[in-house]
Amino acid sequence: MLCDREGQALRRSEYPSLGKLATFLDRFERTAPAPDPVLLWGAGYLHAFHPDFHDPERAANDLERYLAFGASGPEADGARRLLETLHQNPPPH
Repeated sequence: MLCDREGQALRRSEYPSLGKLATFLDRFERTAPAPDPVLLWGAGYLHAFHPDFHDPERAANDLERYLAFGASGPEADGARRLLETLHQNPPPH
């Protein structure tokens, strides 16, 4: 929901819960192995599309970890397409 048009308009400055989400994701993404591949999928999209969380490198890492679980189906296909896009358009250093 945070990746759609309405969700992208929500900002950390106005919604303190988004700061809590960021803290949670920071902790969660350091967990190895990741306890929940679906959460990695969501975090990947959040880091790809939401302005306050935008981090293409993190998005790619989340999606790669998600796919490493052997994900299949439409969500996995979408994750592969997004990952391909992220790799084709790397952020400037």
